[in-house]
Amino acid sequence: MNGIVLDAGNSIIKAKRFSGGEITFPHAFAKLPEAQYKDICASYGDSIPDDFMRIDSSYYVVGESAERYGVLQHERGTSRYRRDYIGILAAAAMARSYMASSDLSVFASHPPGHVNYGDDLMDSLIGDWEIEIGGRVLGFCVEYVNIFDEPTGGLMNVLLNDEGTTYAKSDLKNRSVLVIDIGGGTTDWVVITAKGELDYGLAHTEPIGIADTIDRFTVGFKARYKELTKSSRNLPPDRVRSAIATGIYDGGGQTLDCQEEAAQARDTLINLVLRITRDRYAGGFAYDAVLFTGGGSGLLWRYLESAIENRNICLADDESQLHMANVRGGLKLWRLYKAQRIVP
Repeated sequence: MNGIVLDAGNSIIKAKRFSGGEITFPHAFAKLPEAQYKDICASYGDSIPDDFMRIDSSYYVVGESAERYGVLQHERGTSRYRRDYIGILAAAAMARSYMASSDLSVFASHPPGHVNYGDDLMDSLIGDWEIEIGGRVLGFCVEYVNIFDEPTGGLMNVLLNDEGTTYAKSDLKNRSVLVIDIGGGTTDWVVITAKGELDYGLAHTEPIGIADTIDRFTVGFKARYKELTKSSRNLPPDRVRSAIATGIYDGGGQTLDCQEEAAQARDTLINLVLRITRDRYAGGFAYDAVLFTGGGSGLLWRYLESAIENRNICLADDESQLHMANVRGGLKLWRLYKAQRIVP
């Protein structure tokens, strides 16, 4: 059966087809009046961007165009596990992943602290979807949904081969691993025992992530460069992420120093991660390895590495690809479940 692994993160939506192709787009959407949607379609003609779509009987702008559009819906936490919220983002991911109508399975990730809301997440995705996108009308029937927690996806991306059937990183086999997942809206910790079991008793989720760091940076940067940014309602998220990592912002045809603003924005999240890691997990000293996953880790892991009491620091993917680690590992986990006949 066709299907996608879905990581509907608070900053970036990631999806990976069971056949292997990947798509990403910003977590942003706004509902449009029908008349405005039709005007937009008429203006673009045959080249209407995939960001504009009809989903069932409503009209939306989703993704990069929605970030530029202005007023956005952007909820965090378990309240977004609804057909009219997470379902809209999932439907957009389906339509971007498949060019033709299809029956689908969805393997969706969630923060470990949201495990009690797994039924809500699954209910928001199951069923029929009709989507008009890029001048074509697609019908998807989501016949099966299952879920996995995000940090485990990151770990599986390191542990398993592409088929999900054998170990790819033997030095983590039979080792206890503390997984730290810094995402857009949450930061999560899970522990994998030396027996390869997830210890849910030690799982923890904090409702803060790299999106908060971006917000703090934006406030500080605009205050410092208020004359340059007074006409800018928002700053481009990709440039902000780069500035947080480097302390240099490229904008307005110039490079602007923002070392202080970047450090202040990073420090709140860095200090939280270190405090939780030390208070709950003995600074990582009790484990054989510490694994970083999630897009926020790509920006912050180097600042955390020297302060965590564990010298075996691992990344769930290449540094620039950490935001994709959970969904890539989710596909490997799906294939493992498939081989074990846990999923259809």
